Amino acid sequence: MLLTLLTSGCHDGDKGSLWDENIVRFQVDVETDPNGRGGYNVEPDWCVLMLPENNRVMQDIPLVIYCHSGGGTVSSSGSEPENNDFTRYFVSRGCAVLCTAGMPESYSERLQVDHTRCLGNPVSVRSVIKAYDYIKELFYNIDFSRCVVYCNSNGGLTASSLVNHTSIPILAQGGLCPLISIEKNVWEKLGYKTGLIRLFGMKSGSYEKDKVGKYDPYVYNTHSEVPYRCPYLIIQPKRDRFVSYDIAVQFADIMNKKGSEIIVIDTDEVGGHNVVPQPVIIGSYSYMGKNYPLNKTVDDMYLFFCKYLRRTDAE
Repeated sequence: MLLTLLTSGCHDGDKGSLWDENIVRFQVDVETDPNGRGGYNVEPDWCVLMLPENNRVMQDIPLVIYCHSGGGTVSSSGSEPENNDFTRYFVSRGCAVLCTAGMPESYSERLQVDHTRCLGNPVSVRSVIKAYDYIKELFYNIDFSRCVVYCNSNGGLTASSLVNHTSIPILAQGGLCPLISIEKNVWEKLGYKTGLIRLFGMKSGSYEKDKVGKYDPYVYNTHSEVPYRCPYLIIQPKRDRFVSYDIAVQFADIMNKKGSEIIVIDTDEVGGHNVVPQPVIIGSYSYMGKNYPLNKTVDDMYLFFCKYLRRTDAE
């Protein structure tokens, strides 16, 4: 399953040691369904695992699965989470962070779609499963029973499908402006319709619910008789012009009546649809030897996860 393994600081093709660095880049083979018409191919997708400093002497490291926003990706030379305040802060507090590109470049090139916008398609879910299974075989000091998922924007669709359709023991989900529905959030958005048609194998310009199926979280969960599998904190500003605050509240209301624990918070700290929180600084943190300002929204998300990761260092 593993095609390439690089540790930060090693030359391309040099295997190195998994424990030499705090950034591990690797590829997994992912089954892709070309244009939804059958005949699976197997194509490589880039993944990154960010590890806390001194990870070699640490035990029971909790895992955060990060589903990145549209425009973000993972490659052999860098990734969105390495430049993201949320994920850097999680690592600085002792968590490991796993992120995948979610769409092999060869696959996106063949379909002629933006490889940074996964749009919740099944390949993005398969990629996370493959990456999760791979690191589970190697990293004995990660506690895979203490796993949460964090998502930005576009990544909300993949994150919810991980909760809904995998056996990964996800204890909680948190999202900043997360997409909740393919049909309600993105189908009519300029530049997204063509990608959705090609990724889900639709044959006309009309939305085909049967092709999207269970990968629209709003439809899948609101039509289910069971509660959402884990607590979910949604930070969603009302003035977001891309993701509707009202849809998030409606989703939470419907699901909470089924016994779910979904919280929607509006915040003035996040301006519009912005996956980078605006500066309300409450302190600082250190990551990879550098100091960064600590944003309140970032800390709030971490404290939410701490409740379910059974951490004792949340202050």
